[in-house]
Amino acid sequence: MIDNQLFNFGSFFPAWFLDLLTHQYFGNRLWQYLITAFLGAIVFFSLLILKQMVIKKLDRLVKRTSSGLDDVLLKTLGKMHWYVYLLIAAILVLPILDVDEQITKNIDLLALIIITIEIISFLQRVINYFIARQKLLNTDTQSSGEAIKLAGRIAQSVLWFFGGLLIISNLGIDVTSLLAGVGVSGIIVAFALQNVLSDLFSSLSIHFDKPFKVGDFIAFGDYLGTVEKIGVKSVRIRSLSGEELIIPNQDITNERIKNYRSLHRRRVQLSFGVAYGTSNNQLKKIPPAVAKIIDDIELTDFSRTHFSSFDSHAYTFEVVYFVNSSDYRTHMDIKQQILLGIKSYLEKEKIDIPFPTQTIKLEK
Repeated sequence: MIDNQLFNFGSFFPAWFLDLLTHQYFGNRLWQYLITAFLGAIVFFSLLILKQMVIKKLDRLVKRTSSGLDDVLLKTLGKMHWYVYLLIAAILVLPILDVDEQITKNIDLLALIIITIEIISFLQRVINYFIARQKLLNTDTQSSGEAIKLAGRIAQSVLWFFGGLLIISNLGIDVTSLLAGVGVSGIIVAFALQNVLSDLFSSLSIHFDKPFKVGDFIAFGDYLGTVEKIGVKSVRIRSLSGEELIIPNQDITNERIKNYRSLHRRRVQLSFGVAYGTSNNQLKKIPPAVAKIIDDIELTDFSRTHFSSFDSHAYTFEVVYFVNSSDYRTHMDIKQQILLGIKSYLEKEKIDIPFPTQTIKLEK
């Protein structure tokens, strides 16, 4: 029908031009290709114009919100490649032509590859957004930065791996044998890198669970010290004696850890003894005297003092008080002050402080 209409315009166009338009190339006439290209161009440029209009509209809405995720979505829309819109236009206008089924399949495969890449790129931007957000929320940038980056790289590698499998599967390649081979290789690598991987995942556990952070004073096993660095494979701790302890992450996460960071009030219990021979009247005066010594010291709350037991060489008193500070030096200064105060009181009252003795009786 359209061919007949073209011949009706023969008076306007030369015969060779009409023959050119109606000549078939690969199953379609030239005028069909031209119309398809024209409509495709209209769709393509319309999509680009629509994209700019949507971006401008969304940009005004995004500026009114405090969330950063919508900024990521807007940036993703703005960075979408031009060939995505060209592909959409081609898919929409291609039914006009009589196209071989294989060409249609190839275009569908190309569309799948491009869409997969764009989706993974979008998810990568979302992951990078959350990584940057975690860094801002976490004050321990030196130690946690490595763990955050590592977690992001693992997540992105997993995305590309499954995206690649999807593309390979649609290319007609059997991924079952490939996955089996990867599984066997993965098991071999996992056994070879068992300790490294354990330390790696322990590092992620330390970061996300946060049992301690850089600057915390911790105790685990027989060790005490201040955390200086949390690495991918090990934790570095400065001990009280000054040396640096390098502990594998796996070892430290398997231990019970005492973290003194949140210790705002320390309970202290101490004992002291007085010599046998001390009178009952002197023993009764000791608890209130100790209570006064502790009450007069700043940052302390007295709890109790009791004559607790008869030991092998002394009458033993038990003292309990609280120190309203997490600083270990402050705790030891207060303890020293209390002990000196008790010693001064006992000397003033002429109450002897015993030391362990042993009496041996010899019988004939």
